[in-house]
Amino acid sequence: MIRELVRIVEAKTGNALPADTVMAIEAEFCRRHRGEVLRVPANSKVVTMQNILDLGTAVPTSVAARQLGVSIRTVQRVRRLLRG
Repeated sequence: MIRELVRIVEAKTGNALPADTVMAIEAEFCRRHRGEVLRVPANSKVVTMQNILDLGTAVPTSVAARQLGVSIRTVQRVRRLLRG
């Protein structure tokens, strides 16, 4: 999971890290968080909002809510924010 996170960072920044750096990051992360259970949320509010904004307003509210797995009210709220 740690290496996957490093790969995501590399892809987003366009910079590849050397293998020894990746191993050092992994070792440091394990040292700091050994034995802890990691919880990865399904979607944060920011991700949900961005997904709604990405769909735009051309998609009906009910369809957008169904596609994203959120309530119609959530889609309405975010779209209202978009209108200002």
